[in-house]
Amino acid sequence: MHTTSVMFSTRAREQFKGLQITVNCIDSGLLKTLHKQLGARPMSADTIDHQTLSKLVDAGAVRGAHIIGQGGGWAVLVKYGMKEQPLVAQRSGDVRLFSKFETLVAYLRGIGIARFDVDAANYDPTSKPRKARPDRSEALKHAHEAAAYDKWFRGQIQASIDDPAPSIADAEVKARFAAKRAALRDSMGNAA
Repeated sequence: MHTTSVMFSTRAREQFKGLQITVNCIDSGLLKTLHKQLGARPMSADTIDHQTLSKLVDAGAVRGAHIIGQGGGWAVLVKYGMKEQPLVAQRSGDVRLFSKFETLVAYLRGIGIARFDVDAANYDPTSKPRKARPDRSEALKHAHEAAAYDKWFRGQIQASIDDPAPSIADAEVKARFAAKRAALRDSMGNAA
């Protein structure tokens, strides 16, 4: 195992705040101290996320990117220093797959990477290894149900507004329902 010593000045800590650094240490206590002092959180040494990639591009440390086609999409290997690491999704930590090449190109250009290599040897557009999202499916189903109910309800209100029958005064309606309630109470009182 290699031991890496890292020293940061106060200015450098502020400049690279949020940058994820991989340090191989023999002493786990030293590694915990580094994380605490830098305010960093451990990350897999084999991957890179969007935030780290953006900071590396801003610092001019990225040498290039290699796009690899595979079943259902395109993955990115980022080249910086002597390393080449895959771009991962921030939440899941899985290798990020772009289903459309155009989306990937727009993403890379947006963060400042305009030149990259493309390997389409294993690209298979018919294979879609997307994970099912039952939580999103359920949420969309509820949203559609709510929209359908809202449409029905608004239709009922509009039909009532458009109804040519004369409107009944509020006092008359209250009197009718008061009479119905009284009749119901009387019938319940006689039944007991």
